[in-house]
Amino acid sequence: YDELEPFFDKAEKVFGTSGTAWSIKGKVVGKGRGGNAFAPDRSDDFPLPAQKNTWSAQLFEKAALEVGYHPYNLPSANTSDSYTNPYGAQMGPCNFCGFCSGYACYMYSKASPNVNILPALRQEKRFELRTNANVLKVNLTDDKSRATGVTYVDGQGREMEQPADLVIIGAFQFHNVHLMLLSGIGKPYNPETGEGVVGRNFAYQNMTTIKAIFDKGTYTNPFIGAGGNGVGVDDFNADNFDHGAAGFVGGSPFWVNQAGTKPISGFPVPPGTPAWGSKWKAAVADTYTHHLSMDAHGAHQSYRQNYLDLDPNYKNVFGQPLLRMTFDWQENDIKMAQFMFDKMAPIAKAMKPKYI
Repeated sequence: YDELEPFFDKAEKVFGTSGTAWSIKGKVVGKGRGGNAFAPDRSDDFPLPAQKNTWSAQLFEKAALEVGYHPYNLPSANTSDSYTNPYGAQMGPCNFCGFCSGYACYMYSKASPNVNILPALRQEKRFELRTNANVLKVNLTDDKSRATGVTYVDGQGREMEQPADLVIIGAFQFHNVHLMLLSGIGKPYNPETGEGVVGRNFAYQNMTTIKAIFDKGTYTNPFIGAGGNGVGVDDFNADNFDHGAAGFVGGSPFWVNQAGTKPISGFPVPPGTPAWGSKWKAAVADTYTHHLSMDAHGAHQSYRQNYLDLDPNYKNVFGQPLLRMTFDWQENDIKMAQFMFDKMAPIAKAMKPKYI
């Protein structure tokens, strides 16, 4: 951690991260201010103070304290104020528009390459950004020891080759593996023999969610929110608790992270409500502004039977095999999810909602 921490700190300054430090260079600064008592020591403070908390996060914080847990302000790569990062890229203050997760930010308040890095790169004369380009493969030397460039399809549908001394695959988890498999980089994982690396040890996210619905006197206003903003609890995260009798490894933070409730997908209704029709619509109207959602975002272990490979049947628009995921939850994941629900449920009950 001591080796990595300076790079975390640098990245947070590039991102304009908002948060409350617990300790800086061994000195506790976040007690009583929303800091995380379980957080490791930092070399410097967050570049911006933590964002304000939505009403749902405030309810969660109050209930978690009543239960005896240690709630804290979630650090978020959403700006709590205007900010200029070390590259000179400017960010505006987040206005809790509710269109954060899954959307671009029109306020330039959410960390992303186009906001935090590209403005500086555009000043570099040797830099060129080619939009609407889809890389088909990384080109290699005959002995596959070095990359020589990439082959891509441009916006006009033409197949192009770009020579390069250095190729960086930065296309996120699935497409990175897909490109490596299509390009012949590394040895593909074979689940029967255990040999090979590419596609091996695919790990996912283990999510357990509790939704609380209140009476009409409690307004949570789920139409507002910010992507990373909220209040968390780390009492059962990682190795912060005794796993002896639990029967599983790993852990999970709990949090209320209100990023804006999307139409259809984000509408909880009371038990017994029909899945569609006029009664469903009436229930949505009754509960929409009176509900909150809390999550346990658990660690997922790696298993030899969970992996990624090239699909033998299905192809993409370029005639290449699609990426295939072979995956199932295992006993450890299920035990952890059940344990986390049992530990998170008292917070929900302490809020005294109408339904859980």
